[in-house]
Amino acid sequence: MPSFEDITAPDLTNMIRVVMACCLGVLCAHTKRPVFELRVKLYSFFHELHARGSSADHYVFCVSNLCLLRVAMIEYFIIFMHKNMPAEKQVICQRFELNNTTGALFHSFCTIFDVFWQTALQVTELDFANINARAHIGIEKYNRVTKGKNRPSNSNLQQRTVVHSTETLRLAINTAIFAHPL
Repeated sequence: MPSFEDITAPDLTNMIRVVMACCLGVLCAHTKRPVFELRVKLYSFFHELHARGSSADHYVFCVSNLCLLRVAMIEYFIIFMHKNMPAEKQVICQRFELNNTTGALFHSFCTIFDVFWQTALQVTELDFANINARAHIGIEKYNRVTKGKNRPSNSNLQQRTVVHSTETLRLAINTAIFAHPL
């Protein structure tokens, strides 16, 4: 996490909004959402943090719950990319030579999200230490899922940047802009 001076107040607010959306389970239709009583407590907590908290309070929350912040950012990026960025998704797969389809990766990440919900947010008491500890386990699972994917070596990466830059650009231009007609 950058120092307090290097981060803006809107960035901190947006980070907390992403964490809130992750904790409430509103980013994707999960199989398990937090129990209703916990959702009410989470909403109340985040409302108070936004309404009465200063930028310093926001920063302290983000630093104190860094694992939860990372899980929320990963979830937000994966779901947003899967739903709204088909061209970028294909370019990322081609650029990093992923030997697995993005659909399989998306399914793996959604399974990890669901396990996180089941282990951390199926209680009635709001305990961010427990949620953050469960988020740390989720991060380890993300690392294992992505660790086995093929990535180019550093020496190969420099060559491929020059050789495939036009091919990557052509792929990005020719890929459909929207995932569906709507």
